[in-house]
This record gives sequence, C-alpha cells and structure tokens, in this order.
Amino acid sequence: MSKKCFIGGCAMNCGQYIQAVFDNIVKIGGLFDEYKIIIAYDESRDDTLAKLNEQVERFSKMGVKMVILTNRNPLIQSFRTINIANARNAIINKINQLNVDNWEYFIMMDLDDICSIQCDVSVLARYLNGSARTSKWDALSFNRDTYYDIWALSYEPYVYNCWAWQHPYKSVGKIKEEIKRKLDTMNPDELFECYSAFNGFAIYRCALFLNCRYCWKTRVFEAGLMRQNAIALNDIFINKPDDCEHRAFHLDAIHKNGARIRISPRILFSADYTDRPPV
Repeated sequence: MSKKCFIGGCAMNCGQYIQAVFDNIVKIGGLFDEYKIIIAYDESRDDTLAKLNEQVERFSKMGVKMVILTNRNPLIQSFRTINIANARNAIINKINQLNVDNWEYFIMMDLDDICSIQCDVSVLARYLNGSARTSKWDALSFNRDTYYDIWALSYEPYVYNCWAWQHPYKSVGKIKEEIKRKLDTMNPDELFECYSAFNGFAIYRCALFLNCRYCWKTRVFEAGLMRQNAIALNDIFINKPDDCEHRAFHLDAIHKNGARIRISPRILFSADYTDRPPV
C-alpha cells in the first residue's frame, strides 16, 4: 500500500530556522509516496513569511503542494496557547478539506530550532515499514538527547499540567529526569505508553485524529489519578486555566477513538547525528 502524509507546522518568528527545518522535511517526505505541507502562519517580527514563500517555490519545483494559512485575526496575548491551538486547528481543518483520498498519516512538527538539527529519518522509517511495527501506535513521538517538552507530556502518575503546581520548576525537573531515564533504559524496540506526548514532532494516523481538536484549557483527570500525581510530586496542584494544547488533542482522540499514544525511545532529531542508511 502506498504511504501518503500531510506535514504541518505553526510558524511565527522562526525565519532563521526555516531553511534547516525544511531541509529535514525533504528528508522526511522522502519516506512517503506523496506528501503535502500545510503551514499556519502568524504575523511575525522577522522574515518568516518571506522564508516560507521561498519554500513554496522550492517545493513547487519538486511537485509537492505547500499551503500557507495566514491568520488574519489579532493574536491573543493573555494565553499564548490559545493562538497555538487555533493555528493547529486551522491545519487540521485544512487536512480535512484536502483529505478526499483518505491519506493514512499526518505529521505535526515545530518549525523552530527544535526540528532544525539533523534528522535521522531511518528512525521514523522503522515505524512505517511492516505491519507489526505500525500496529503498535496511533500517535508516535520520539525521545531526544534532552527530553524538553514536559508540558505536553502525560503518563501515570504524572498526568496533570506540569506548570499547575505550587512548585512547578521542581515538578518539571523531576518529571524530566524520570522520563529521560525511562526512555533511555527501555528496550529500543518497545514503545512507551502515555496519555500525551509531543516533544517537537509527532506522527498520527489520520483516521483517529482528524475529528479531534486542540484546546488551550487545562484538563483535570479523575480524582484517583490527580491524587497519585500529587503524591508522586509531593506537591499541591493549583487552578491554572491554560494548558498545553497537545494534551487536549491527545485525550480527545483517546476518548473518541481509543487512540494509542506512544513514545519511541529512539532519537529522531539529534545534535550528534551521523548519516546512515534506513533500517
């Protein structure tokens, strides 16, 4: 069966990274028989839009459709995640419009420094080749040399918004240390089960996520899980209204479609990357 994928990302004030990120997108796109790029752009203080338009021309010459969705509404300053959630939902809406042939995958990736370092596409290829590998996940993100994205991360007992605690920096530090240890010491051919994870890049099965929405509001888990989280952190949670938009998106897919959210212990983007053929 042919593999087709949408690749999406949000762009604002990231002009200096666009060339390197899109060089990686060329590598990633090469794993698929066909791919399309959808970028949600918010007004920037730098040359992000000019750099994106250069990429539109570049990919057009390659026969790859690239769409830039420009936000015409004023940005909301109170909660940054409102703007990001709106941008990601715009990408999902566009995928739904274009997905008349029921493509199998879409990727959401950051367009700043997080995805501008070298990408080892052989890691992603492992999970696209062979029914046994692809049957283990519906959303897949990846380990990194430094696992930085604790805000998007939810796994037991750390399920709640990591910044919604009385001592958030202590809590984030503890979770970051633990998730890195878990991923680095687990069998590299296994996947880590969680409620939510992103870490700058994730691939999704369209069928289980295109009816879901990103949302900036904090999600509260059932009382037992909240107690376990508080005990594990030895901290008290507080009422913080804004949360990472990925958590709501992933929980929506779990509740609606039984989606399996997983993390690969393998590193896709690495500062210590060296070229090698796909596995």
